Amino acid sequence: MRGRPDPAGAVVLAGGHTQEAWAAAEFAYAEASARGANLVVLDRTTTWNSRSHHGFADALSVLSEKYPDVTMHRARVRGSLCRALVEASTRAQLVVVGSRNRDRLAGALLGPVSRAALHHADCPVAVIRSKKG
Repeated sequence: MRGRPDPAGAVVLAGGHTQEAWAAAEFAYAEASARGANLVVLDRTTTWNSRSHHGFADALSVLSEKYPDVTMHRARVRGSLCRALVEASTRAQLVVVGSRNRDRLAGALLGPVSRAALHHADCPVAVIRSKKG
């Protein structure tokens, strides 16, 4: 870890539209609730109108009801989600990303966003695998 977590910062979630992202979102909400922190969901602007985006938005809505004490902010990211996540980590308590379940090889479990978080974030990073797979 290169920096220090900001105790007044948010929990930051790299948004996505896969089963891994939904598991990560549930973990992020639980952590934000336990820490008394806000949740910031970073999401690429190019996916905001896709069908999978609406499914992810529905999942966030369900989690918002489950964790009414968590204030969630969505941040549209233009350009690199990796860069936005690393930048957000400088003001965060925790960064949460999803992990792939396709292969047992470590390199195949991490996508570019989780790799960027692990290698460059300025706060602790939680990599969450989905329950399926």
